[in-house]
Amino acid sequence: MNKKIKLISVTAVVIAVSYIISAVVIMRVPEVTIFSLNPQTVSSSVVCGGKIEYCGGEGEISKYDGIVTELYVSEGGKVARGDKLYSLSVLPSEQAASKNYLSGVDESELEQLLLNGEYSSLDEYYGEGIVISKSPDSVEMPLAQTTVYSSADGVISDLDVKSGSRISAGERTMSISDAGKMQAKLEVGEDKIGKIETGQSVKITCNALNGAVMNGTVSKIGEIAKQTSSVLGKETTVEVIVGIDGGITADVKPGYTVKCSITVEKKDNALLLPYDSIKYDDSGNEYVLCYSQGGICEKKNVKTGNEYKDGIEVVSGVTGKDLIVSAPAEIDDESFAKIAGEGNG
Repeated sequence: MNKKIKLISVTAVVIAVSYIISAVVIMRVPEVTIFSLNPQTVSSSVVCGGKIEYCGGEGEISKYDGIVTELYVSEGGKVARGDKLYSLSVLPSEQAASKNYLSGVDESELEQLLLNGEYSSLDEYYGEGIVISKSPDSVEMPLAQTTVYSSADGVISDLDVKSGSRISAGERTMSISDAGKMQAKLEVGEDKIGKIETGQSVKITCNALNGAVMNGTVSKIGEIAKQTSSVLGKETTVEVIVGIDGGITADVKPGYTVKCSITVEKKDNALLLPYDSIKYDDSGNEYVLCYSQGGICEKKNVKTGNEYKDGIEVVSGVTGKDLIVSAPAEIDDESFAKIAGEGNG
């Protein structure tokens, strides 16, 4: 075999081996899925449970001290202006019940009356008449009867009295609410209340309404916290009122339980990284691997912000122009890789 043939043979073997080695190397290069970041609108929510009720209306305030002898309404019942609410036995005022006016009584007679316990003290003098405080046990005055009527059209809510209740002048007996306005009353845990503000939008769902959604707005946040009981035990909560703005139908009833999703943050043009695209170095710093045109995965440190359902916001380090490696668990910095596909970011 001459030298030329030997050279050709050796060259062929080298080329073949090179192809084999190249094929093996190519087969061992990992495949990656890449994506780029697209600006999107994101929001985060706080989910709370509560109950539907009528919006608080005008309170019915008693003008008298007395005892309710008959109640004509019930909570949730509708009334029209002028309808009977309750009958009342009016008690005399303390002053009327405790004072008696005497005339023509000399000091000795008055002294004897005081000693006998029929009168407790001498109060005032008015000319020839003497005003004294009569012993409560000796007061016997007839009770006046009166009927209280509704001052507005609406629905009875927050009924505070029943037949036999004793009420005082200035005390609220019930509220009359607008039948067309409802609200959700929530008990929000202290771990969530700091995120809630008046004016935030709310999505309200109710099992009894087959998933129908009502829209609402946070209208009031309680001033004090209180202890409430739940299936998890006692917890500290704050009352939050959500006014229902839309979606109320005839099927909506006070007392229904609801789930409210309160939007506590909304941001436009946010860049979200999937959670599994983020890696951490030995110092705990966050980074991602970006795919370069030469097929090399390069490390880029990132700073992240708020977390959302679909990912975590990236504040700095990468832009929409970067090709980010998705789920780079087996890929290291400056590793070669080949693109297997493109995903969504």
